[in-house]
Amino acid sequence: MNRGILIFGTLFAAVMTALVLNTEIFAKGDGAKTVDILFTSDIHSYLDSYKVELDDGAVQYIGGMARLSTVIKEQKETNPDTLMIDGGDIAIGTLYQTLYAEEALELRMLGTLGFDATTLGNHDFDYSTEKLCFMFENAAAKSDYLPAFVVSNIDWTTDNQDTKDIYEAASKAGLAEYIVLDKGGVKIAVFGIFGKEATSDSPTLTLTVMDQIETARAVVEKIKQSEDVDMIVCISHSGINADIDKSEDEQLAMAVPEIDVILSAHCHLLCPHPIQHGDTWVIGAGCYGEYTGLCSLSQKEDGRWTMDEYELIHMDESIAEDPEIKSIVRGYNELVDREYLSQYGYTMNQVIARSDFSMESVNDMYYDHTDHHLGNFMSDAYRYAVLQTSYGKEHHPDIAVVPAGTVRGTFAAGDITVADAFNTYSLGMGFDGVVGYPLVMFYLNGSEVKMIPEVDASLSSLMVTARLYCSGLSYKIGTKRMFLNKAYDIVYNPDLMSEESETVDDGRLYAIVTDMYTAQMLGSVSRVSKGLIKITPKYSDGTALESDEGGYLWENVVLYNDDGTELKTWSAIATYLSSFDKNEEGISVIPEYYNEYHGRKVIVDKFSLTNFFSDTNKYFWIITGVVAGVALAVIGVLTLFIKILKMIFGKKRVK
Repeated sequence: MNRGILIFGTLFAAVMTALVLNTEIFAKGDGAKTVDILFTSDIHSYLDSYKVELDDGAVQYIGGMARLSTVIKEQKETNPDTLMIDGGDIAIGTLYQTLYAEEALELRMLGTLGFDATTLGNHDFDYSTEKLCFMFENAAAKSDYLPAFVVSNIDWTTDNQDTKDIYEAASKAGLAEYIVLDKGGVKIAVFGIFGKEATSDSPTLTLTVMDQIETARAVVEKIKQSEDVDMIVCISHSGINADIDKSEDEQLAMAVPEIDVILSAHCHLLCPHPIQHGDTWVIGAGCYGEYTGLCSLSQKEDGRWTMDEYELIHMDESIAEDPEIKSIVRGYNELVDREYLSQYGYTMNQVIARSDFSMESVNDMYYDHTDHHLGNFMSDAYRYAVLQTSYGKEHHPDIAVVPAGTVRGTFAAGDITVADAFNTYSLGMGFDGVVGYPLVMFYLNGSEVKMIPEVDASLSSLMVTARLYCSGLSYKIGTKRMFLNKAYDIVYNPDLMSEESETVDDGRLYAIVTDMYTAQMLGSVSRVSKGLIKITPKYSDGTALESDEGGYLWENVVLYNDDGTELKTWSAIATYLSSFDKNEEGISVIPEYYNEYHGRKVIVDKFSLTNFFSDTNKYFWIITGVVAGVALAVIGVLTLFIKILKMIFGKKRVK
């Protein structure tokens, strides 16, 4: 009897164990809902492959839509229901952007590759409302399929003509607050968000952008009430940051925990691992198509999602290029040559220089605060190109300034093409309506000139886009010196590629050359410094450029070639690249000078009293005076307090 009960109990336990195991397998294995997501971000018109120096020193061609197509086709063979999303800023970065309005190459290419959705990026507004509208309209007219253009935090009800025009045009190209897709039986809602930093980085933006977190909460609630979905995905052109308080997409993840996945774009930073906040995953693929992201998720019993796999695929030469897409891009090359470059006498793949060395990456210029060959080269190029014009010969450019935030590409060892030159500075449109910001030249007095290194020294830690590289100025930065007095030993270098120097004369006017975008952002210097640093651009006679409305009349100081065309920033770089001694093939060779350092920017990390008190400026004495005043006030209050205490206790003793 006891033995029979034991056997029955054993069999019962075995059966129940098997049932439990089968239930777990059903919940977490083959029976669980799964989703694959392929993602890109900040492609910036990099439709073709481009040359870079890899970490091991090898130079390779990476990226490009032909390689991306290969990855997509392989993934679709594995899972035809893969969700494909892009994080925005699909344009503005290479010569293909010159056909942005007329051909909408970037958005149409996403459609050709089969992407499901993308969103607005801040650079979509670089070419004016009119050209943005043309881009949407031409994309719709010339494509059989386009990805949905999801963006939820733009106030389309604003009584503003630009808003109405963009809404009407974008609606033709698939504008939506959110979309719902069925991917292999999994219903996914996808919506888009335009971030705060992206908004501030859009000086030509005329739309009303609503708070991203409040909008996301409202959209998620609307989706949950109106749609029966398994997953909510947000495409966010906002960005992440090492400082979590400034990491907009992490803040979004924590504030709106109902979002399952956030594709983070705008900041150009890779997410080497998915960032998890609660049940929300933040993913990102960097920029320029160098990486393509691929992740797989499975649904848990509570309806939320586990990240099972996460991979960033490096789009190097190990990935074959799809010949069909390569042929399409080659056709785009011919369009660019005919429609844009012909007016400059160039072709896209024309070799204009050669280099025996590679220069730093764009990220190096942002995050490694030191001297950089690329920044020095570009600033020299500005001065050189101006000197080739009749106006420049008459009005000698003294100093050229290149902020890191305007540098979009670098030069790897080997042949350098017109496309490479354009990629280093691929921003904007001139007053002539032609792609490419022009150079401008204005004047500052010597005391204001000394503030240029101080912006680099003190403010660029708050705004890394303000890392500055100068032609005509050399200086030291004492990291242990007082804020707004970190730059010292500032000297003027009158000649290119020469270390001869002069003391900066406070009373003299110096001619400053920079690009139009940098000039327009001068106001941010005053904003970031809380009004302590104010630089007023002037004409050659010393009068301010200010208009009656309080802005600056930059159109009055645009630089022109002798044929009357605007001197575009990128063409200034191309001109300098072509100017050096030629090799036996007749190709300009970049001199070794730009593979060496010449003390233009010297970082001094050591503290010494001599260093701390040498070459002090007015801000040193202002801050010192304020600190001394506060200290004296504190001492006075303490002295008075002690006297009062003595009086009180003295009276008690008398009693």
